[in-house]
Amino acid sequence: CRETAISLLGSGLIGSGMRVEGNTLTVNGPGIQCSLNFVWIERNRITATEQPNRPPTGSGITLMNGFDQTGSDKSQVLANQVSDYPGAGILVNSPVRDLICKLNIIDRCGQGIVVQPTGPVGQVSIENNHLNDIGSARTEPDFGAVIAGISVRNAQAAHIAGNTLRRIGVEDRKSTRLNSSHRALSR
Repeated sequence: CRETAISLLGSGLIGSGMRVEGNTLTVNGPGIQCSLNFVWIERNRITATEQPNRPPTGSGITLMNGFDQTGSDKSQVLANQVSDYPGAGILVNSPVRDLICKLNIIDRCGQGIVVQPTGPVGQVSIENNHLNDIGSARTEPDFGAVIAGISVRNAQAAHIAGNTLRRIGVEDRKSTRLNSSHRALSR
């Protein structure tokens, strides 16, 4: 699919919760986008794939603002496998009071786990994740020049422990782009 595979950008009834679990998604666009309160996103396999004349776009899992601009009270992102996204494997753009991000495997994405909310975040726990081969020539420019395995901004408290990060920002994006341009000009 070229658009977002699973999009939950509305709102739920007071006291309701949402589970997004057990999906296998192979998509050209973003994987899962969610703005709901009390959400569990768990045990999904999300892979970005290139289509003819269209590279993949977006991030694997994104928590974002929806109707409620104050964000989510509680969110858990657990035991997902995300690979090949030019954006982040897991991106949190929305304020959230309590966030747990645990046991995820993220491979070959432009960024790893990025928490850059539009407002304050309460407590963030990022634990026991495996991140491999983060940062590439096709990384989306929205994240700036810095490649991050794990990045947390604007949180009142953060606990980051027990994660395994390998080959983060090893590929030099600038030289790769220059080499690609030079090859195209020399043909």
